[in-house]
Amino acid sequence: MTNIRPIAPELVKIAKEELNEVPERISEDLEALREWIRKQPHLKARTDDQFLVTFFRGCKWSLERTKQKLDTFYTVRSALPELIHHRDPLEKRTLEVIRMGFVMPLPLTERPDGPRIMLFRPGVYNPTLHTIHEMIRVSLMVNDILLCTDDNRSIAGQIGIVDLAGATMAHLGQANVVLMKKFSMITQDASPLRQKGFHFVNAPSGFATVYNLAKGMFNEKMQQRFRVHTDRESLFKCIPKRLLPSEYGGEAGPIQKIIDDLEKDLIGARDFFREEDNFGTNEKRRIGRPKNAETLFGVEGSFRKLQVYWLTRCLRLIRLYPYSLAHFLLHEVPECSEGHLESCRCVEEVESLLAHRCRLVSQHGELLHQHRRELQEVLHGGVLHVHEHRLTGAHPVVVLRQLQIGNHQAHAQHVDDGELVRIVASVANENDTWTVRIKARAKMAKIRPLNRELEIVVREKLHEVPERIEKDLQALKDWLAKEPHLISRTDDQFLVAFLRNFKYSLEKSKEMIDNYYSVRSTIPEMRKDRDPVSEQNKAIIRTGYSLPMPNCPPGGSRIYLNRISVFDPNKFTIYEMLKVASMINDIAIMEDDNCVVAGHVDIIDLKGMTTAHYMTFTPTVLKKLIMIAQQATPLHQKEIHYLNLPSSMMTLFNMFKKQMIEKSGVKIHVHASLESLQSAIPLEFLPEEYGGTGGSLPDIIAGWEKKLAERRQWFLDDEKYGTDESKRKGTPRTAESLFGFEGSFRQLEFD
Repeated sequence: MTNIRPIAPELVKIAKEELNEVPERISEDLEALREWIRKQPHLKARTDDQFLVTFFRGCKWSLERTKQKLDTFYTVRSALPELIHHRDPLEKRTLEVIRMGFVMPLPLTERPDGPRIMLFRPGVYNPTLHTIHEMIRVSLMVNDILLCTDDNRSIAGQIGIVDLAGATMAHLGQANVVLMKKFSMITQDASPLRQKGFHFVNAPSGFATVYNLAKGMFNEKMQQRFRVHTDRESLFKCIPKRLLPSEYGGEAGPIQKIIDDLEKDLIGARDFFREEDNFGTNEKRRIGRPKNAETLFGVEGSFRKLQVYWLTRCLRLIRLYPYSLAHFLLHEVPECSEGHLESCRCVEEVESLLAHRCRLVSQHGELLHQHRRELQEVLHGGVLHVHEHRLTGAHPVVVLRQLQIGNHQAHAQHVDDGELVRIVASVANENDTWTVRIKARAKMAKIRPLNRELEIVVREKLHEVPERIEKDLQALKDWLAKEPHLISRTDDQFLVAFLRNFKYSLEKSKEMIDNYYSVRSTIPEMRKDRDPVSEQNKAIIRTGYSLPMPNCPPGGSRIYLNRISVFDPNKFTIYEMLKVASMINDIAIMEDDNCVVAGHVDIIDLKGMTTAHYMTFTPTVLKKLIMIAQQATPLHQKEIHYLNLPSSMMTLFNMFKKQMIEKSGVKIHVHASLESLQSAIPLEFLPEEYGGTGGSLPDIIAGWEKKLAERRQWFLDDEKYGTDESKRKGTPRTAESLFGFEGSFRQLEFD
């Protein structure tokens, strides 16, 4: 006999017909699941019948799916201890949240076999005193109790009503991207419940952005169950009014009575919550790859090869961003495993660890020593004098400026190390003394010479080796010739921008070139009609929406001034504005060595920004912007300085900031005043209107209007470049595959 509550006849019918429940097999299936749990060294789970049968019902009695769901249930919770562990319903703040009535299971169902209705009221808490994390924590406590006690919920499913009355931008601002992702995984992938729908009512201004972002994190099946109602009458068409509390005109009793009953149930389950701390996963014992917050919630798990220059960057970032230390090191330094980092509690300990773990051996010195030994062996003990030698990679390429052995000379040419050995061996006599003078000198590529300061940057930070430039450019051109879907520019100045952006990683440069054209081809509204002298484009240029400043340090970053409010959203679309901004960026790729080599710093002035401007930055636009900036443009964004950031923009700002920092490490600053900005950006690089000496905005705008007009033919020619996805080897790229959510977020369905 199993220890399972008997259920109403109506629920028995659903369990059999919809969930594939066979009463005669329940005991056997439960034992099979318990046997599997016992064989999982990493998993410590509840094994009581009522708990396990809830997972079977949620997975329609598929044993394999139930195993996976149960594992995910505990894995996700173990990765989120701040939401799951040490949950005491009598703890002061927890009790405060319970008594607010943020979450309430309503006592009535439409029918005996109807789903449970859960009422969520985000507007009841003060966001200056409590956090959304505390609300979710209590919600999960309610969820866990109902998992074991509510048969309607486990069999017929759950309907959520989210009443946003009283919710403000401060509430919405707490719903950041990472939290949404965690919440969607808890309620979707790690829950045995059948979510039948979510209904939103009394939505405040600005809710659409957060709603679309949150909705997009759920699977398509769940997205179809999201509804937004303009008023309660619309809600009542989907959920009978009588099922709601008295305050909503229903028959479920007053809200305070529902809260009191819930408080009693939670306090009565205090021992249950204490026991819950004993369950979870021990990832060190998992068979196969361990799972953690990074692997579960999307942080990239791969490690890039450590190179000497990463040490300086790493230690600098540690001091700037100590709270993101583990994330950065786990990305960049393979020597720093999770186990090593767990024992580090301060910057000094990590520096010591790095010094101990990182063998900063000059690979070039080892190769040079190896090269000398091979030559000496061929020449029977001759002496090699190298006046300047630059080696790159496993097969160094050098330029022979002068090769003299006895009376023999070899003229300047590109050779690899094996070829150098062959040349020397072919002309040297056994008793000759010989000298090889090697000097780095690039074959003449059609690339502008850099100033002295930028030469230092490309050599020391971007790993540019002059004698290899021509060879790397040719490798890119050869690759482009073999890609039938790509119609790309192949001039040297264009291609070298991609190589410099990726510190001469050939494979990453290829990927960026492909992205550059793929993304632009899937956003035709930003790619077509880029004639700088068309009336519309001239009007946009004259707004000065995005302006590179004329002055910058000789070896420093270009300053961009972006003024969002200067365009009229009733006259121009955001894509039309971004199209002109992309035209300016394309000129920077071709002509601005400071921007390509040293990157750019953006000032974003939000003064005068209205709700109409705010609403143009939909999640779709933001996602496209971030992808273009980070994965499809060979210009490195170093910093972003926000000025005049209104409080109503905080939700949008927090979403954008989180993604920018996580994906690119860009530094973000918020300035409360112009004086604060001036302390960060030297005055000579700011326009006069911002207290600087870098020229007036009208003059700068006029200069860019002239520059773009002079390059009109370049833009007209540029329209022929892009991708033909029908010719791509493998899966074609589309807006769906590049941006997700069908390339754009669906419009809200208002009833």
